[in-house]
Amino acid sequence: MDRQLSVFDGEVDLGEALPILEGSLLDALPPISSRTVQVFLSSTFSDMAAERNALMEHVYPKLKDFCRDKYGLEFQVVDLRWGIREEAQDDHTIIETCLQEIERCKKTSIGPSFVVLMGQKYGYRPFPSKISADEFEKITSCLREAGKDVRILTTWFKKDTNVIPAVYCLQPISSLLKYYNSKDNVSLREKDRQTWDSTFHIIQNLLRDGSNLCCRKALLVHSDIEKYFISVTEYEIQKGMLEVPCPPKTCLCFTRHVRKLEDKATTLANPTAQKYIDIVAGGSALDRDAQNLLNVLKDGKIPNVLPDERNSEFFEVEWEGEGEPNEEEAYLKRLCATFYDKMKWLVIKCVMSVDSLCGNPNVTEILQHMTMCTGRSQVFRGREDVLQRIKNYLHEPQQLYPLVVYGQSGSGKTSVLAKAAYTLRQWQAGCSPVLVVRFLGTTVRCCSIRLVLGSVCWQIATVYNRCTAKIPGDYPGLVTYFNDILQVATAERPLVIFFDSLDQLAPTHRAFNLAWLPKLLPPH
Repeated sequence: MDRQLSVFDGEVDLGEALPILEGSLLDALPPISSRTVQVFLSSTFSDMAAERNALMEHVYPKLKDFCRDKYGLEFQVVDLRWGIREEAQDDHTIIETCLQEIERCKKTSIGPSFVVLMGQKYGYRPFPSKISADEFEKITSCLREAGKDVRILTTWFKKDTNVIPAVYCLQPISSLLKYYNSKDNVSLREKDRQTWDSTFHIIQNLLRDGSNLCCRKALLVHSDIEKYFISVTEYEIQKGMLEVPCPPKTCLCFTRHVRKLEDKATTLANPTAQKYIDIVAGGSALDRDAQNLLNVLKDGKIPNVLPDERNSEFFEVEWEGEGEPNEEEAYLKRLCATFYDKMKWLVIKCVMSVDSLCGNPNVTEILQHMTMCTGRSQVFRGREDVLQRIKNYLHEPQQLYPLVVYGQSGSGKTSVLAKAAYTLRQWQAGCSPVLVVRFLGTTVRCCSIRLVLGSVCWQIATVYNRCTAKIPGDYPGLVTYFNDILQVATAERPLVIFFDSLDQLAPTHRAFNLAWLPKLLPPH
């Protein structure tokens, strides 16, 4: 049967495929068969309602029609600013919920997955609901030494020793303020909510002061304490834009600037203007810390990852102080038109890219095995002794023999190999290893040893920039070529191959006698 399938098919755009072929994209593999464009919309809340309403009414329906009619795709937008449940506020899971949704969009979407609407407001800056025990105790110790009362911290944060390492967990608000969620007693509910507001600011200031003290004493570093200062929106931008492999392929940013907003919010103390910029709690002064963090985002972090202006747009809005500054009709029309055009462009670009990749059978085959590797490794726990022996083998420069991992059926060999493959780049951080992994018997193309060798040889030759046209089609020629192509590996780019479940190969070409497998391996 394997004669009916070609060993190598189709051209491939190496710029798109190379990270997949060399195994460097395990945490951001494109979906194999997703037919959904799922976009997370990030923004602050009080100052972006008009924009979100306009997009929902005028743009999303058109994008749904475009994606469905042009490509047969489903277009979806996740906008949690309309859908955060009260329980998430009570148990402090707002950030966790948002980040989980962003991760789901990244994994589900065939293309665009994250859009941010930026204004002049940095937004809500909660403190973490879980703090490592070591860090929390350093903070409270420094605060006590500075003469601060930390009883409110030890009241609201309780140590959880059921996890390793131990953490301090912020208690649900209603566990200490029992009327916080009451639907029966409005006056007591409002009283408890006011109490929580003041409690929140006290805890926030203590954690910031304490973490700064720890930094000055070199007990913590700046990256440790950032979480006590940044906003929900920045958390979202980190997850959805700054931490993805190629933001220009999946992200858009729209920035609105209202002229003379700061003067209206501070000098004139205009309550409407104060909704659109960060004001110190209980006053009319500008929150300079929040504004500085916002400027770092807008002027540094975002432009660094989205340098192409096709991924972003800047809107300047005039406001005379009447009504809401973002309800100006011409601005909203321009926003909607620009959003539609840029999202449409990104969808087309990503669909063409995925079609280019998945239209090549070799790339599709490799992507399936890489996806399986990632999935298996993410649910794997334990077997540290076996993993350590694999790691030691890889670090032995004079190792010339293939390593065999064997065990009874169902003992977890596949998961161990998947975890080892997934962890390879961490183990070999001093170089750029090329990963080849095949879970034999799991696809049509990895049952026959001839097709397996053909696919593996194509992958190695492509990654190491060798001519794939010279790969033989006959089995004896493939075995010889496979043994020869292994020598292209270098110390800077070592080659690591994982074959799982050799027993799942078809018996054709006497695959089980392993004559195709080199008895001695070349260096690297």
